[in-house]
Amino acid sequence: MRATMPRTFTDVLQRMVQLQYTSRLTLDGDLFDPMSNVVDLIAAVDDALPADSANRCSPRFGTTARSTTSTW
Repeated sequence: MRATMPRTFTDVLQRMVQLQYTSRLTLDGDLFDPMSNVVDLIAAVDDALPADSANRCSPRFGTTARSTTSTW
């Protein structure tokens, strides 16, 4: 992120906050984008599995599939 050189203490504080939140947004994107792909994959597997699939009996699959379709 390019910016002009801070001239006052207030400018320095503002710049610190900008950098702090820019870093957080980047970290959030790096963390949540791959997780979002996993959620999409689980939903696709859930849609593709036949209703009588043995995999649907797995407690892990049931819990995971339910958690990916819940709304916040």
